[in-house]
Amino acid sequence: MAIDAGDWTVDRSTGDIRYIGDDHGEASPSYATVIQFHRWLQELADDAVASGDDELDITNQNPSARSTDNIITLLSTYNIDDHAAEHLYDGSIVQDGGDIVYDGIVNFGNDDVQIQIIQDGEVLADDWWNYDGAGLNADAGQGISHRFMIKVKNEGTDIDGRRLIGICRRFGYTYGEFKINGTSRGNNALALSDAVDLNNQTLITTVASWSEINNATEGYVGIDVDDNGTSEYYYSEWDRDTYTINQLYERAKWLTRDGSGSTLYGISGELFRGITHEITYSSFMGNTSE
Repeated sequence: MAIDAGDWTVDRSTGDIRYIGDDHGEASPSYATVIQFHRWLQELADDAVASGDDELDITNQNPSARSTDNIITLLSTYNIDDHAAEHLYDGSIVQDGGDIVYDGIVNFGNDDVQIQIIQDGEVLADDWWNYDGAGLNADAGQGISHRFMIKVKNEGTDIDGRRLIGICRRFGYTYGEFKINGTSRGNNALALSDAVDLNNQTLITTVASWSEINNATEGYVGIDVDDNGTSEYYYSEWDRDTYTINQLYERAKWLTRDGSGSTLYGISGELFRGITHEITYSSFMGNTSE
């Protein structure tokens, strides 16, 4: 399917290329691959005279260049904004002389998996790539559930080294995560799938009420879990009150689910991924607090 030209405009004086069609969830949003986008711009640039709201023709500077079908560079002042980027996929868009980069993300997983993206220590608030209980621009034949772009460089600076973490945490389903340790131009793969979690079938409203389960000791603690007289060390001790171990498991999943409003160890529940480092030290210097 070609780009829907009626959903896009080009401004001759500013170089702004903007998506003006229906947004996600509206009647008829449209999406295009980066190579379709490039070919549309080149067709406009070959016109003898510009027409309508696409102020681009043969008298203007070349708007775009193709490195591969998955890497397109916008030339001169031509640019897209974040909203337009949400309607392009299957590759990267580079602009502003390389100072702004949107890189392509492809998730290989089941068609209804809902994924979140952690970037620069935050879960991105707008998960527009999860659309109508599935993913945008899926290709079931290739096992692809989502295809979209994320801005990874802005004003000449890589955003957190272009590192991304994809997570899936639908309550009632298995949780997972997949790291991209630094995006490359073109498409970058995630591999996130989920399945019904048979150990997590209690109603979410019921689990939400289990407030008696609490973090009894928050911080490094020795616990003799195997009752052999020697403590093993953990980063926390939880009190499950009268609840079962499986109910504690469900409560932990509820605290760390997508959209969680809870806080664990000073971190948003949906961002919490466990303690990942242990640091040995011999003494303090400077100000300290408990």
